Amino acid sequence: MNVTTETTVRPFSDLIKEIEIDGERFIPIAKIAKLAFNDHNPENPKGMKTWINMPYDERAWYRSEFMTDLDRLISIDQNFDVRKYYETQKKTYEQAPSNQMQIFRNLVKWGFLKY
Repeated sequence: MNVTTETTVRPFSDLIKEIEIDGERFIPIAKIAKLAFNDHNPENPKGMKTWINMPYDERAWYRSEFMTDLDRLISIDQNFDVRKYYETQKKTYEQAPSNQMQIFRNLVKWGFLKY
């Protein structure tokens, strides 16, 4: 649900596109992934992929190869519920990010939500 007092919010699909805020160009879901995983590396990983899984589950996804045997994934649904996953060859672990409020504030700042 978009919390809004105005009629203009960025479309959900912009989460996986490069946008510009205050002169900085970035892909929002990649920044959210960095926040969720407390990753302070300014570079995006070489194995980064972003996509929106329509119409199956209507989630925006981000995947990065963290190490040779571990992938990190982020999903964001249409209600902006953020989940993070660690995936190995044998198992997938799911968690909610510990810094949901910081992620929410950025989604508001970037125009995806109005509060």
